[in-house]
Amino acid sequence: MLQLRKAASTTMLNSIELRSAVPADASSLAELLLELTGTDTDPAALAERLDRMAGNDSIRVAVASDGERLVGTAMGILCPDLVCGLRPYLLIENVVVSAHCRGGGVGRKLMADLESFANAHQCTYMILVSGAHRSEAHAFYESVGFRREAGFKKKLRPLA
Repeated sequence: MLQLRKAASTTMLNSIELRSAVPADASSLAELLLELTGTDTDPAALAERLDRMAGNDSIRVAVASDGERLVGTAMGILCPDLVCGLRPYLLIENVVVSAHCRGGGVGRKLMADLESFANAHQCTYMILVSGAHRSEAHAFYESVGFRREAGFKKKLRPLA
């Protein structure tokens, strides 16, 4: 059974393509983000945001697609730093793999993509925040090389 599951995961992973998000992805991307946050994102506003971000070389919004359907996304933002030789670090946000594809390697592929982006920009490290209750996500992040450190998050305004 395990061998069959591994074979299915490998087949799925081979059919996954990574690319940068484009405004035409807004509706599918909004559905993925709903899985992550539990709140709706306006696809028209998301398309506008993706359009504005398109020319910004400091942001990478990677999407994983299985044919026409988006099955995952992760965003990396280059942040300038004042230490470590003035080299940037990468802030990672909005990591989500559709529930029906989790465990199939899509998340690994997305994180490897962001790590390549970080290395191409000579980042000293990558950082992310994950909700305290998301133990499966924490195990995943550790499996791709992240380690737990103390961190804090302060919400400034509630989502409308």
